[in-house]
Amino acid sequence: DVDLNWRAALRGLKCVYQPTAMVRHKGAGTSRGQRRFQILSFRNRLIVNTKNLPIDFFFLHVIQILGFEIFMLVVLLLNGKIVAWFQWIRTLPTTLRQRKFIMRSRIISTHYLLAYQRRNLIESPTQKK
Repeated sequence: DVDLNWRAALRGLKCVYQPTAMVRHKGAGTSRGQRRFQILSFRNRLIVNTKNLPIDFFFLHVIQILGFEIFMLVVLLLNGKIVAWFQWIRTLPTTLRQRKFIMRSRIISTHYLLAYQRRNLIESPTQKK
């Protein structure tokens, strides 16, 4: 779960990939071709990033993040799924309260987070050390 991974990393915990792990979701919202699933995916990505992305990390990657978000907004418009963006806007008061709590409990620096990100992008989870 991306949200849980972000919060654990911000508290200095190590997250590892376990290829044999299985998660069972309550309900059946994961069929890729369904409009509802696509809308929820767009909205939830925005919520997770709003809650967990440290502001200094955001400013270090502002060009890439804003470029991607503008691209995704165009995709939403073209595919008739702009409702996802409006749903995200509606969740902002709650999401920002959650963010405040998450950022208060953050114990790692942005420098550490960047090193963690680079290390995880470079190392394959199955790579021998």
